[in-house]
Amino acid sequence: MMNALLNSMRGMLLGAMLPIWRSILLIQQRPIPP
Repeated sequence: MMNALLNSMRGMLLGAMLPIWRSILLIQQRPIPP
C-alpha cells in the first residue's frame, strides 16, 4: 500500500514538473529583449 502511494506521488510530481522544465528550457533558448 505504501509503495502504491509513493508511486502515485512520484507520478504527480513528474506530471507537475515536466511542463515547468519545458517552459524553463524554452525561456532559456529564447533570449528576452531588454
